[in-house]
Amino acid sequence: MFGKRAVWSRCSCLISSVVTASTSIVPPVSVRAVRPIKKDTSFRPQLPPPWEAPSPDQYFNYNGGDAPIRTPIVGIHTGKVRGHIDLDPYIYNVLPRADLIHRTLLWQKYALTFLHQREEGRYETGQSRRKLRPQKGLGMARLGDAANPMLKGGAKAFPRRPRDLSRRLPVRVRRLALRMALSLRMLQGRLSVVRRLSPRIVADCRRRGWLPSWEQVHNPYSGTKGVLIVVSGANGDQLPEALRRVSRESNWVRVVPAMRVNVRDIMHTQNLVLTAGAARRLQQEFLSYKLEEAP
Repeated sequence: MFGKRAVWSRCSCLISSVVTASTSIVPPVSVRAVRPIKKDTSFRPQLPPPWEAPSPDQYFNYNGGDAPIRTPIVGIHTGKVRGHIDLDPYIYNVLPRADLIHRTLLWQKYALTFLHQREEGRYETGQSRRKLRPQKGLGMARLGDAANPMLKGGAKAFPRRPRDLSRRLPVRVRRLALRMALSLRMLQGRLSVVRRLSPRIVADCRRRGWLPSWEQVHNPYSGTKGVLIVVSGANGDQLPEALRRVSRESNWVRVVPAMRVNVRDIMHTQNLVLTAGAARRLQQEFLSYKLEEAP
């Protein structure tokens, strides 16, 4: 009925009429009427100052400006104050770092670990070295001697060998981790200084609440338990027979001399008890390192 040109002309007429009708209903908006939105720069939020990570000098170098820590000396039997002692902040006022303490704990753990397992290899068994069958002519796969690991009764392909798992750790890191462990117990309020030990050490520790209760003993999630007692020692690193017997017989009381105190024993017990002689012995031991790091 209509050709292509007629249809196209009709569509163009309809479109033009719709456009004129829309322009007649809604007046065009001038560009000048729209004003740009200005940003309010008067309000400036007060941001906190950027956190600065402590430098290594804060941990390894001692500035020598801290005052001694006044600590009471209590009686192990009654808990009453018997005097005071000044503890060196170089040892007991160090910012603890979990990564260094963890590295030292792993170093001590692997230093005590030695794998003694040993298995026989392919050339160490009592099997014959003779070839089981000819290389060719039988139509079967190639096969060597009877010690082949893929045969029943053969040797191990990768046998276990004794291994030493100990690793190296700088001495400065070890000393610093020990100071951090002592400072951590001081910050937690679990470090006590006593004048001397009584013959009934276990009973006194139970009276002071340093030993775990029945619920804590049988609760695997109660964390560290027990008490570590550090004494000065007769000959530096030797303990009397009575104190060694206490460490052997009690599971929650460990007695060590001041020269053998370590991070593992401190972190694996809940409370730390120092005798006055042990505290002075530790300060005397760390005095040379303190003078080396002093400015």
